[in-house]
Amino acid sequence: NLQYHDGSLYYTNFKVSKTGPSSTFSSHRLIRIADPAGKAEREILVEQGSDFPAGYHVSEDRLYYSDAEYRRGFANNAYDGLGVISRIWEMKLDGSGRRKLAEGPIRAFYRLDDGQLLISEDDPTHQRSLLSKVDPLSGTRTEIGTIDQLIGTIHQSNGRTIVTARKFWQNNSIFELDLNTLMLSPLVDTPNMETVSYVSGSDLIFDAVYDNQNGSYVYNLNGGGISQFAGFSEVKHVAPAPGGQTYFISQNAKGQDVYRDQLKPSRP
Repeated sequence: NLQYHDGSLYYTNFKVSKTGPSSTFSSHRLIRIADPAGKAEREILVEQGSDFPAGYHVSEDRLYYSDAEYRRGFANNAYDGLGVISRIWEMKLDGSGRRKLAEGPIRAFYRLDDGQLLISEDDPTHQRSLLSKVDPLSGTRTEIGTIDQLIGTIHQSNGRTIVTARKFWQNNSIFELDLNTLMLSPLVDTPNMETVSYVSGSDLIFDAVYDNQNGSYVYNLNGGGISQFAGFSEVKHVAPAPGGQTYFISQNAKGQDVYRDQLKPSRP
């Protein structure tokens, strides 16, 4: 949940505020740090009661993010017909022009190179993904097709679409998705769980737990080799920045914080 874009750093966190005796209020926040290598001015862009179920994405001068809403009409007895849908919102980075672009059982989305949103929804069995595109300008939604795996994250760079996907009751692996044929080609496929955090050029950065250790790795999209970011006991959500700087999340005695260092990937 860490992204560097146009000189600013973006991340999400969870806040709990005490409102009285035995009373608290919690919120999920999307935060921007302007000039993170200098003044590091922190600003809350979004604060909401739900988490960000389909994540968020910053592109050009726009922020795209998700929230969750309870609704009735679901086929269950345990929750009296209540269920949860995800909603995708767009707003300018100055905080203006907020509008809803899509809603439904959305698990992942991404703004593609052509400006459209690629959206992945669960089918009614929650075992397959229904793919569609939304034009943010017109609001038109076009169905693409179905994939027999659940897509968890989507990224695109230089026309290559990278996703994490899994079969029902299995862990995520990393694939390249052909948007014309809807074929998935495996890139990193192990029994462990891999989650993509960044794709640019030939670099695909992902988080994984190997040998009971959290770590962040780089997969070379051209050559296929894998390197690991080292130097900290735990590194997650690596976000490269100009000038050789790298931002990432790591643990300390109080929880998790955002760090900056010149991390260099090496062969694990």
